[in-house]
Amino acid sequence: MRVLVYKRTHNGDPDRFGRFGIWDCMGKIRDREFDAVIGVGGISHKPRMIGIDGKVNWIGIGPRKTVEYCKQGYDATIVRFEYFQDFGMFNDVKMPAFRKQAPRLSRRMYVGNVRHCIVDETHRAEFREVVKLLKLVVEVENFGRGAKDGDGKSRPCTKKTRKMKSGDQSCK
Repeated sequence: MRVLVYKRTHNGDPDRFGRFGIWDCMGKIRDREFDAVIGVGGISHKPRMIGIDGKVNWIGIGPRKTVEYCKQGYDATIVRFEYFQDFGMFNDVKMPAFRKQAPRLSRRMYVGNVRHCIVDETHRAEFREVVKLLKLVVEVENFGRGAKDGDGKSRPCTKKTRKMKSGDQSCK
């Protein structure tokens, strides 16, 4: 499993429907191969002003990519997710503290001044932290390896999670 982790400086992308890229946020980075995305607030002045600094802002698991017209006025890759959880912008779910939930990964992102990274099984300690974060949204033990329920369907979402309908902007 490959997880894109990136620092955010603003709200609004993804939107309340979980569409990542509507403002072309992270540009071509969205075209990379990943199984999940974790958006964390940066620690500079702008993220502090809007209250997202140092916190896990959103998590998307199970990307579905399409090329669509974005709000910047051109075609861009838009990513929707099978499972999406926004931790604050569009609901009252408290944003988890990134440093507390993932101390090694947050150190890499903040001290190393890394804007984005892909974490996979080769980064063992950081990967354990990423899996812990993904579990805030859905049980992910075998996610990305074709894990299914006994009836062959994808895992059900938790109470906190919105499961996106394929090709639809509404949530269940």
